[in-house]
Amino acid sequence: MSSYNVNIFASFNAEALVDPQQQISDYGNVAYYLNTVPGNQTCTVSAHNLDQITQLSITSNGINNGEFNIFPIKYQGERVNFVVQLIDNLGFEVKDYPLLPLSSFIFRLSGSDGNFIDSISLYSNFGTLSSLTQGGFFKGIFTCPVTANNVSLLAILSTVNLELTGYSNTFRVYSSGGLYQLRKINEDFDQTQAYLSLAYQPVLYDKPILFNQFLGQIVGNANSDPNTLGIETFEKISNFISNNQDVDYSNLNQLKSLLDTVNSTYKDFDYQYPPSLRRLTDILSVKHKNLFGQTNQYQGNFNTKGFIKSPEYGLNLGDPLPIETTLLSAGSSIDPGFIVAYETFSKTYSLVTTNLPNVSVYTNVVGSVSAYPLSSVDNTWGWNLVLPGGVSGVPVDQYYKFYNFVPGVEGSLLQKFIDFDNPNNTLSITNSSYSAYIEEGGIIDNILLYNLYTNLEVLS
Repeated sequence: MSSYNVNIFASFNAEALVDPQQQISDYGNVAYYLNTVPGNQTCTVSAHNLDQITQLSITSNGINNGEFNIFPIKYQGERVNFVVQLIDNLGFEVKDYPLLPLSSFIFRLSGSDGNFIDSISLYSNFGTLSSLTQGGFFKGIFTCPVTANNVSLLAILSTVNLELTGYSNTFRVYSSGGLYQLRKINEDFDQTQAYLSLAYQPVLYDKPILFNQFLGQIVGNANSDPNTLGIETFEKISNFISNNQDVDYSNLNQLKSLLDTVNSTYKDFDYQYPPSLRRLTDILSVKHKNLFGQTNQYQGNFNTKGFIKSPEYGLNLGDPLPIETTLLSAGSSIDPGFIVAYETFSKTYSLVTTNLPNVSVYTNVVGSVSAYPLSSVDNTWGWNLVLPGGVSGVPVDQYYKFYNFVPGVEGSLLQKFIDFDNPNNTLSITNSSYSAYIEEGGIIDNILLYNLYTNLEVLS
């Protein structure tokens, strides 16, 4: 290792320096009077001692400032570029050491569970930098033939002078088939089957080659790519209103048109996307809450419709509570703290709370839990019971029946946009929080990156 000099040259770009006064005078720019003589400075890069070289940095391009880590999303068979750089004890790159050859390294993918993936392929990739003789780095490419979850690239450097080990940041290696496939509502149309349903003549339905192998290959079926002719056309027709007139769900170009109608200001980048990428940007621009929908929080499913045990009716109605013997509990630790009152005359159900602060018939108090008999019920409990004057206690049973309350929301999706019932949709409504959706290496990055990689043939 030895020190060396670096020359730095700088000069003005006169064409970029525009003076308004000069423009008024028709001179254009300041090149007519600005002194544009360049300047230069020579700097000396001092040599490192071997004991000052203490670390290995593994990044995507050799810049060791935390901004150029290996991207968290990688795929089977993808050629992943990386740079291993020597780092000194102050955290700076070592530039005065010779280039590092592949033969001096052992590379492995290290999992968070302590296991290793040794089947990766590695190549040296100095390319146009091959004329360099020093710089203290190794530039290479690796490919991984298997999927891997939360792994790091491990580099073990062994030379006559140095014995160092370094890890990259954590990333994942996904299947080359992609992790997420999106399907909107009405992106499940089977145009091939629609053609077959029109084949009434025996010459057509006995020999469906025309529909399956000719027309079917053109328009696709329900399992085809959503950008095929049949699915795309059907989706545009079926979702015409939401795609064009609903500000919460409309496509980007249509959203801009809606904003123009009210003279709203916005920043228009006017990017011209390929069709498959345009479809994804139209979908992913929808607000996360609307994209995944919201679950129905209804918990008033009390009517059994005459069924004894039904998977659909009376899901929130529990066992009967005999008015003569039932003790109710009140307190901050009582969950759910409600029971169901059924009015026999009107056949209506109502949810009433058991946390009654003003009941005077508590039988015992243990800790923060109080107990009192249901047989003491009257109109002062605040349950809004419809009772004749003077009726309270056990006679209330002639007008009302009481049941346990079984908590549980109805759970169906409201405002459905993504078709989670479509078997070709692999985006799950669970584990799709907003943070997982927008984070670096998250759901959006994964969807868009896979589309770019496949269309640019980075992945086959």
